[in-house]
Amino acid sequence: MESNRRNFLKSTLLTLGVAPLVGKVLGLNNEALASGTSKAEHDSMVKLQGYSKSGKPDKKSQKKYDDHVKKLKEAYEKEKKDMGSAVPQCLNCKHYKPQKDKEGWGKCSMVGATGKPGKYVRDAGWCKVWAVNKKKLS
Repeated sequence: MESNRRNFLKSTLLTLGVAPLVGKVLGLNNEALASGTSKAEHDSMVKLQGYSKSGKPDKKSQKKYDDHVKKLKEAYEKEKKDMGSAVPQCLNCKHYKPQKDKEGWGKCSMVGATGKPGKYVRDAGWCKVWAVNKKKLS
């Protein structure tokens, strides 16, 4: 009985120790294989802020999104610029910092998208803490 328990513990610990290495070798943790997906959208902080990588709010966030559209329109009017088809999105948010080596993705200080592997937000995304970046008004 004692040796069975000992063998079980040995094999379990060995498996737990080797599994991360096998994952790296096979590329299971490889960001390049993520093919445009972001682990950030599954992060609890990101979910709390209502982040949507498509830029379309869920039903609970629609009123907030409408308020952001209004703020964006006011900003364009104040700058005497044509809003065109501009909508609130990460790309025109003051919290968004684009990544030079990851086209279409960037960091966000408000939702914890730090730029660590897989921690990016989409430039076309949107969340409840969006704030107009006056420098990005075209």
